Amino acid sequence: MTAPTPFKSLQDLIESVKALRGEPGCSWHQQQTIATLAPFTQSEAYELTDAIEQQNTAEIKEELGDLLFHITLYAQHAEEQGLFNFEDIAKVANEKIVRRHPHVFDPNETEGYSGQKWEEIKSQEKKNKPAEKDTLLSGLPKALPSLLTAHEIHKRVNSVGFEWNEVAELFDKIDEELEELQEAIESQNDDHIEDEFGDVLFTVSILGYYTDINPEKALRRANDKFKRRFNFVEERMKANNLELTPANLEHMENFWQECKREEKAKAAKAS
Repeated sequence: MTAPTPFKSLQDLIESVKALRGEPGCSWHQQQTIATLAPFTQSEAYELTDAIEQQNTAEIKEELGDLLFHITLYAQHAEEQGLFNFEDIAKVANEKIVRRHPHVFDPNETEGYSGQKWEEIKSQEKKNKPAEKDTLLSGLPKALPSLLTAHEIHKRVNSVGFEWNEVAELFDKIDEELEELQEAIESQNDDHIEDEFGDVLFTVSILGYYTDINPEKALRRANDKFKRRFNFVEERMKANNLELTPANLEHMENFWQECKREEKAKAAKAS
């Protein structure tokens, strides 16, 4: 039996995408543009993140395949417009990897990995791009989730020493922002409330940076925990022929606390 040609599956994928875009092809794919595909790609990235956090190897492989499919789609769209192709994408990616890791690929580089060197290389890359005004905070993707944007902002300004001296000062700042939010709520001014609410979130995200916690991941974890506990409450309510209504709030709260006790007991047993 002949061994499979290296990257044959990748070439098959590229040809399949060409077929989707060609004739007779798929009418839905023929109607899409790079811009209309973007939201679907973002969704696929979230699905991959979810699979990774669940440590589901089969799902990780499938979601990586979905993202690769999207990259191939973008390459096909661009090739049709004479902009670039799949080969160009791979070439640019490899050049960037080599350029940003001189300690690996440059035989004349004697220093090991340096975070400062990495930032210097990225800064030089930004200077070579004429489009956007070059500032420390330029180049942040507008589509990046707000919590991750805040995290990246803290990372960048921290690199030039614009930082808090200690975590305790951050807790004082959070208390200060919460007081200002309370005052805004009392004023019943929606714009003021939104502004102060944003300040609270932003300041809490700084705390995430200083404690090496990804705020987006932390919030997803909190969301999952709440859903898990409320599902428990809903199941217990149904088992006791109780409806989910404000009149049964005390029952819901009791089941919520029951769920927390069970979780605590399981955690203690596991440890």
